[in-house]
Amino acid sequence: MKKIALLTVMILLAVAACGPMLPDAPVNAPQDVKEWVKSSEDPAEPADPADPADPDNPADPTDPVDPVDPTDPVQPDDPVDPVDPVDPDTIEIGGTAYHIAQFPDGRWWMTENLRYVPEGAEFGKDIFYPCKDTAAEYDESEEAVTAKGLLYADHLAFGTEVTVENYESLEGVQGICPDGWHIPTAPEWMALVGKSVKGEIYPTITTAAYYDTSLDSGSIEMMEQAGFNPVHCGYSRNGSAGGYLASYDKITMSYYYGSSAYHTVNSKGEHQCQFFSLMLSGTNGKASVATQNSAVSTGPIAGAVRCIKNE
Repeated sequence: MKKIALLTVMILLAVAACGPMLPDAPVNAPQDVKEWVKSSEDPAEPADPADPADPDNPADPTDPVDPVDPTDPVQPDDPVDPVDPVDPDTIEIGGTAYHIAQFPDGRWWMTENLRYVPEGAEFGKDIFYPCKDTAAEYDESEEAVTAKGLLYADHLAFGTEVTVENYESLEGVQGICPDGWHIPTAPEWMALVGKSVKGEIYPTITTAAYYDTSLDSGSIEMMEQAGFNPVHCGYSRNGSAGGYLASYDKITMSYYYGSSAYHTVNSKGEHQCQFFSLMLSGTNGKASVATQNSAVSTGPIAGAVRCIKNE
């Protein structure tokens, strides 16, 4: 019996020397043999919780994390330069902000008369002060200029000398207006007031934004209520303050430039031009499209400028 046990042990030793895989011990093997076979299977040793983490292995989840020093000052993000807010209801011209608004015609208009003085412009020649409310005189006060704007000779308003050869090409010209804006055309004025003194050229539009059937014209009151701010500024004729009728002690007519030309020939056969402009009447509250003389017509006048945004 001892010989058999000894032989079994020798066989097992020989098998162990040939490879790591060991068969189960025979069922009838002695208890000490079974215990030896079991201990020879070389199971994977569990990790020692005391072993330090590998600092060279970045994927090692046991890597320690540097603690945050509570005394370290918090570093703020780089400050962002503030951006000046852009007021969508104003436009700047010559360093001055002008209010603008969109009206029922779907277009954006300035709601103030232009009061910009271009470099080199001369008062009394290229540019004039608005008229006083109670006399045919210019009002040079700052309050009047802020409220009523300035009056511009046609060459300054349109940005070029107006001649018989070029006036018909000036419709919709930018002129003194800012980029993206222009001096209104007759149809653009008509879309607001609906009435022209030349009905054979521009028939009445009863659906115009501020047309009043009772007046058969545009209504200054309706324009005021809408915020268009139609101010009585008068005009200049041959260098003198105009806009008055003899029996009235107030401004009776004010002209706002239009850029659509009206071609006429006088009794001498001379070609002349006028521009369809907005005319405000101080006697009956009417706003209509009337003809305003140019430099190639008798008695040229200077008028106000109210710009409209390009479509």
